[in-house]
Amino acid sequence: MVPVTYGARHTNPFLKPGKESGHPPLEDVKARKLKEIERACGILEVELHQLDFKDQLFMGTHEEVQALVDIIRDFRPDIVITHHPIDTAFADQPDHATVGAAVLRAVKYANEWGADSRKPAFQVNSVLLWPARYEIAMFRVTPYMTPANYYVDISAVTDIKRRAMRCLEGSMLMTQDQTEEQFAAHDATAGRAAGVRHAEAYVHTAPIVVKHLSRREIGPSLQMLLPPGWTEEDYLKLFRHGD
Repeated sequence: MVPVTYGARHTNPFLKPGKESGHPPLEDVKARKLKEIERACGILEVELHQLDFKDQLFMGTHEEVQALVDIIRDFRPDIVITHHPIDTAFADQPDHATVGAAVLRAVKYANEWGADSRKPAFQVNSVLLWPARYEIAMFRVTPYMTPANYYVDISAVTDIKRRAMRCLEGSMLMTQDQTEEQFAAHDATAGRAAGVRHAEAYVHTAPIVVKHLSRREIGPSLQMLLPPGWTEEDYLKLFRHGD
């Protein structure tokens, strides 16, 4: 996980003035937010690589993109997930769109030997953008965004996601109950679009190419064809050949 900034300048509860001391020092806010993201990463069991670029002032400069290039070349990820470069749904936080554009540039430059880096070049296989338009309400706030074409079924891990989100008190302007309610509704809506209980919707930036068609991957259309009382496991047994 690579937070590009601490988000310390963006409006959050940690910046509210105290009764006597006024606004807390920026470094104190950053320290508190670092503890939050560390706790969340611990729950998700992921490695944290925290960058310290200035939020609200992030411009995706050459130096900032180069830092992302080096991280990509070091970690060599199969999949990169980042913000959508046209993120109009969150106009109050313009860094989202800027980060998305910077990451897309970094993915491109990571595979070019001419980039200012001594690290071996690396080509990322897939890039997923969030948020994605997957229903009418989403279109109203993101009219220029590409419709979702890649859904991840997170039904089995929603509790883990919920526990990680609880750690991010300083990044939310809502209570924990409100935050959980909003994300649960979001995941359930995307799930309905994908034919599962809970899902996350993304835009895959390149054509999805497979070597052969497979009936093993159950989607909404196949689920609707299941006979009454059948489960997906019952259906899959029809296509197993001793594997």
